Amino acid sequence: GDVFEITAVPFHKPDGSQLVIVIVNEMTEQKKLERMKVDFINVVAHEMRTPLAAVIGFNDLLGARCANLTDWQKRYIENIKINADKLKQLIGDMLDLAHLDAGILKLDYTPVRLHEVATEVLVRHQALIAEKNQMVDLDISMSMAIDCDRQKVTRVMDNIVFNAIYYTEINGNIRISADDRENVVLVSVVDDGVGIPEQDLTRIFDRFFMVDATLTRRCDRIGIGLTLAKGYIQLHGGEIWAESELGKGSELHFTLPKCVSR
Repeated sequence: GDVFEITAVPFHKPDGSQLVIVIVNEMTEQKKLERMKVDFINVVAHEMRTPLAAVIGFNDLLGARCANLTDWQKRYIENIKINADKLKQLIGDMLDLAHLDAGILKLDYTPVRLHEVATEVLVRHQALIAEKNQMVDLDISMSMAIDCDRQKVTRVMDNIVFNAIYYTEINGNIRISADDRENVVLVSVVDDGVGIPEQDLTRIFDRFFMVDATLTRRCDRIGIGLTLAKGYIQLHGGEIWAESELGKGSELHFTLPKCVSR
């Protein structure tokens, strides 16, 4: 059937009376285009995942079955795995972005311990943390749990923490915390890195936006991580925002509601 968007706007007349202006937009064609975009990305993702699964599978088999590999050959196999995993994640991110746009992304709620999520993210990036000799302070109670989509919240935390690590200098400091507020849990990632220009604080959540494009491209990111993070958090009913002072560091905060209406 046809789809319409209806907006009601109050209007005050000079004589003190009030009218309501109703604006009706026919959205059927737009919804059809969004559906076509999602269908197209679903097909492309499937066509990419099939050969990628073969690459990952045969690469794992090669590493497991070949006993006399040289150090260089082992390094090649590890590089194939790392880059195949990156491509797999990118495909998943593009799918989620399309599903967010179309309003059809669903959340899988389970009880999640935020300390475990943060620890998992830090283990994933421990090589870069060690390389930059950074100090990371994890201040989240091991007992703190909240109902949320674990995979999505892990992606949010991963994107924010990676940015903090990458844009913080050698010997820098990063703090990850979670505070139990009245109706929400507030998660914060604070660093003493390069900071974000004031005019870019809201734009960092825009699709494909990069504060420093040259630096960002060096880390194999395309500028959708924080866009997805914002979409995931808003889908949970929370908020996400940034605070920063150029040259003194950044703070990324997000909230997750305690009471979930599904």
